[in-house]
Amino acid sequence: MKKIVGLSGTIPKNKYSHNAAYAKIWKDVLDIDMQFGESDYTDLKVACLYMGISYSGALNLFGGADAKLWERLNRWMNYLEGGGSSIILDHEMPKLGTMLMSRLKNPKTYEKFNSDFLNKLDNFCETIQTLTMRRMIKDHVVIGDSHSLSIAPKGIPVIRLDSKTLYGAIKDKNFIYDMIPDGVKKVTLMFGSVDIRHHIMRQENPIQAANSLWSNYFTFTENLMNDKMVKVELATPVPVESESRKMAKTGWYKGTSFYGNRESRLEITKLVIENMRKNASCEIIEYPEHWYDMDGKQFEVEIMERPKGVHIGYPNFRCNNFGYNN
Repeated sequence: MKKIVGLSGTIPKNKYSHNAAYAKIWKDVLDIDMQFGESDYTDLKVACLYMGISYSGALNLFGGADAKLWERLNRWMNYLEGGGSSIILDHEMPKLGTMLMSRLKNPKTYEKFNSDFLNKLDNFCETIQTLTMRRMIKDHVVIGDSHSLSIAPKGIPVIRLDSKTLYGAIKDKNFIYDMIPDGVKKVTLMFGSVDIRHHIMRQENPIQAANSLWSNYFTFTENLMNDKMVKVELATPVPVESESRKMAKTGWYKGTSFYGNRESRLEITKLVIENMRKNASCEIIEYPEHWYDMDGKQFEVEIMERPKGVHIGYPNFRCNNFGYNN
């Protein structure tokens, strides 16, 4: 049996968690089970290690190098010593022992963390191979910013380009072209929400800027279909939440979580969607229309991830029929 497990941290049980949502995308792509909360390796042949959606090479240890972390890592090493196998999802396996070595001098570090334990941990880490989403692509792939998770059909690999603007994605056509391997028949693209959130309203004429950007998008899409001989599906931008919504500063730009008031950004969003309906020469996939007419706070409470963030909550993803199955 194969299963996705958290290693440096647990996979959240919160069904609206964006972090857990990406693990669930992986679960469906691999067609395997996953472990919420603390890891359990019982009857497990292959443990697929999930480092969390925000992992970028550094460990975010909110509780420090505590007893829970030691127990988690020790269980994993005992599992491997007993004949189990592991791969890591998305990333090269870090040398966790080396990363934790600097914490040995911290008085709050759990007493069983010592140099012998960490060197042993490094030795195990060096044996772990990586599995990426790109290796899982068959005939359909989703490519887009962090909102792309919410628009992916069930079981379809997602190439996440967090914070990527539409402007940046199509500026060099090879940027996206090179992500599409031979044999792919359909590509779903999810871009534009970041542009509306942070950039369009900074322009002298936002409506003109949006129309020009999406016109270039349509041209890019036509070229993509012809050059790569694929069907293309464009996802509409996400709705706009309440301006009081708290956002992690990792999603801020130039010191703000958005630019332009909600009314203006929502107007641009609706104009963009109408433009897509009228002028795109490919399929369009849309979020439920009534989401865009909801009060910002209501949309935040009923549809978005929890407790904070910019994304749609997992129960309302496309793979869950936009919440109509709940």
